Amino acid sequence: MARIQENQNASSHKIALDLVLKARQRKNPRYSIRAMARDIGVHPSTLSAIFGGKRNLPQSQISRVGKKIKDIPGASALLESSFRDGVCAIPIDSLLYEIVAEWEYAAILTLLDCANYESSSRWIAERLQLEESRVKHCLQNLVSAELLVVEESGKFRKPAKNIETTEDIASKALRASHFEALRQAHGKLESIDLETHDFSSVTFTMSFDKIPKVKKEIRAFRKRLQKILESESNTEIYQLNLQLFPLTKILKKDTK
Repeated sequence: MARIQENQNASSHKIALDLVLKARQRKNPRYSIRAMARDIGVHPSTLSAIFGGKRNLPQSQISRVGKKIKDIPGASALLESSFRDGVCAIPIDSLLYEIVAEWEYAAILTLLDCANYESSSRWIAERLQLEESRVKHCLQNLVSAELLVVEESGKFRKPAKNIETTEDIASKALRASHFEALRQAHGKLESIDLETHDFSSVTFTMSFDKIPKVKKEIRAFRKRLQKILESESNTEIYQLNLQLFPLTKILKKDTK
């Protein structure tokens, strides 16, 4: 049992640190494992062993390293939650985790539905403002996960299979994807023209017992809006993020 838990921890640590490496390489393609080891205060051989799945990060270093990767919130949260009372959380398939957690995958899959889509990694990179090497990496992972099919002509198409994540269930990958969405929204708020987006919020009173009803309404709204906007002539990819959270400490009713 101890060996299983150790292997599962190593898997979580590898996924978390791999997210950090890839995120920083997007900004600087020359960013290396040695540079990352220097930045997070871990010996290069230790970091290489973690990436190789041969060992995990010592528990005594998790908190310190977590603080040094706060620029990638999803990775930081995953790393710091890998130990719970000394026991690793449920193991995660690293490929599925990356596909769910990182925004590029959903964007690439959705881009295939655009009227002006071109089955070219260069075209995808230009449309999503990514490095072409990053696009090729994502395409390969989507093919490996059977979420993309390569036709004889070399073009990509989506199979009938879809990727779905659980709602209201603790999911590290899903949490990381929410962090990614917030990070994307923050960047877009500062970089795109006002007429191309809408950012709005409202503060109101409500009771805790209405949460299930509100969630149901939000899910119905998402589906309704998506159906309204569906068109074979669409040429752009948009993302809608909805957050509902309390600003006050929740006062739950006594259930006795």
